[in-house]
Amino acid sequence: MKTSLSAILLYGVLATVCIPASAQTTPRAFDITLVKENSGTPQSALREGREALTQNHNRGCSQSGRFTQRGYAAVTTIYFAYEIQDIVGGPDWLKRQFFDMDGQNDQATTQQECVLMVRELLQTRFKLAFHWETRQIPVYNLVIAKSGSKLRPASGRGARINGSIFHVDGMEMAAFRGTLAAATFNHGPRPIVDHTGLTGKYDFVLDYSFRPEDGKADIFTAVQEQLGLKLEPGEETRQVMVVDHIERPDPN
Repeated sequence: MKTSLSAILLYGVLATVCIPASAQTTPRAFDITLVKENSGTPQSALREGREALTQNHNRGCSQSGRFTQRGYAAVTTIYFAYEIQDIVGGPDWLKRQFFDMDGQNDQATTQQECVLMVRELLQTRFKLAFHWETRQIPVYNLVIAKSGSKLRPASGRGARINGSIFHVDGMEMAAFRGTLAAATFNHGPRPIVDHTGLTGKYDFVLDYSFRPEDGKADIFTAVQEQLGLKLEPGEETRQVMVVDHIERPDPN
């Protein structure tokens, strides 16, 4: 199973608006919503992911409250809207089929309101229904490798990407956990638990590939050799979202 490249680029850096996943507030809906399947090539997804990474750091919600995502799997939109890494259940297409989504409002909307509206969009257009359970699940523990951390204090230049190489400026460990969760998805979806004790924002370069034929390190080797960190398998009791029902949306 291949993870959307745009999801890998975006998952970690978009977690800047914090809204409890269990919030029961009933949000107003977007005035206009557009949802359609995306059949673009991986390269187009990568290009769109680059643009969003440098221009938009709030899960697709702009400063004006407009929602835009291109080439996302529905499960990734759920990640963003509910700010969680732990989702179980649901049909296979939830991770394999990608969508373009737009939400617009006639009135000014804050980013927090926008994120809540994305939840409403998932419930009405995708018919998302779920419940919460506490389960013992496999995780990856992120720790500092024996060689020591190679992360540099942030310089404040902002996020950028050069070709297939991640040049990340000013990322916190909380955000990096999300990036790693997406990057390790093909090895079996596991949440990332931060045990590094690192605080603040950091600059780093990460160069890896999913494909052995590229001659590059995989994500586990790259994290250890290039960043001085390590991903170790483990288990943890966590609250998870269990998807009871979801449907492919009618396009418009």
